[in-house]
Amino acid sequence: MQLLFEQLDIPIRTAESGEEAIALIRTGLRPDVIVSDYRLQGRNGIDVVKHIRELILDTLPAIIISGDPSLNQFDNQTLPKCNFFLKPVDANKLVMTIYEVTNILNDHRQTDE
Repeated sequence: MQLLFEQLDIPIRTAESGEEAIALIRTGLRPDVIVSDYRLQGRNGIDVVKHIRELILDTLPAIIISGDPSLNQFDNQTLPKCNFFLKPVDANKLVMTIYEVTNILNDHRQTDE
């Protein structure tokens, strides 16, 4: 996935765990979108997204990727502004979703300025 993002000039930062991602946020990283696997060492991706949103922006878009089809039960009320992808992920659909949610976020930021 990282290689795909780099080929498309989508700047990314990776973390080996949810705790590392949260630590990056605490050091000042401000992502436009969170892309996380559901299964992470120590906690799940939904918990990480919620925690990061508490720290910086409660409407930060997120994408959770999982091989567990039961995640289809989650909806926008469970975790607002979050898209769920089942593995194997359609790379084109993932990239389009990232573009869509970051454009929405960037449009909102420009309106606020």
